[in-house]
Amino acid sequence: MGTHRQRACAELGVDCPTVVRALASERDKREHVRKINLLRRNLDPVTWAEQFQAMLEERGVERRRGPKRHDGIAETVSEIAAELGVHERTARNRMSLLVAPDDVKEQVRSGEMAEKEARRRTSKARRRAETAAAAQALAAHRREVPVSVFTTLVIDPPWRYDNATTRGAAEDHYPTMTVDELRKLEVPAADDAHLYLWVTNGFLREGFDLLDVWGFTYKTCLTWVKSHMGLGNWFRSVPSTSCSQSKGTCLRSATTPSTGSARHGSATPRNPSSSTT
Repeated sequence: MGTHRQRACAELGVDCPTVVRALASERDKREHVRKINLLRRNLDPVTWAEQFQAMLEERGVERRRGPKRHDGIAETVSEIAAELGVHERTARNRMSLLVAPDDVKEQVRSGEMAEKEARRRTSKARRRAETAAAAQALAAHRREVPVSVFTTLVIDPPWRYDNATTRGAAEDHYPTMTVDELRKLEVPAADDAHLYLWVTNGFLREGFDLLDVWGFTYKTCLTWVKSHMGLGNWFRSVPSTSCSQSKGTCLRSATTPSTGSARHGSATPRNPSSSTT
């Protein structure tokens, strides 16, 4: 019987029903109190996740999916979630908020932010942190670029888009560069050379500008038709375009278009002319 119900009974002058539970240990008492609170509908998702995580830790249950222990105690998140009348996915979604930024947690607690939006921001913050960590690791182990010039070059710029808030934003997956930063790159091209420049549909105009800055002359393009639907703000782009340009008198022939399976993320073939045609 809760405090509010006891007060209501006292004001109405009725007997207050009392249930006495004999619990064997302090651990059992803590779990009983947690269960009562976790069963309440008005508990915010962050507080719910904190109490649920405390219950998992006290039972020695790992958050990963796994088999039940031989001693009969629930081993999986799914089984404990079922004890509370919620689906495993609901429990795991709420637990994902445990690593949310502090300001996001406070907004969820106060009701200013919905759980779904909090999960989206938490996921974005995690991806940004992972990308930054990967960039630092690359910088720490960066290999020296060979001091030489080349007659064949392939450049796949990490184009920086303005849509940094969407789920597929490039910023959430790898470090990107502005067009101004790309213009300043020193391309190690020989006097007679040709270049494959991978350009996304949203940066075709900027791609031609880079050719002028780097001293190349546009000749033709090679289209890579991916085997699955791609990303995009206006259209779900399937093909990727490689502009072929020359410097001096060197130019290789290649068949266009090329078809083939896309690799991880936006990775493109290292040698466009060797793609399956």
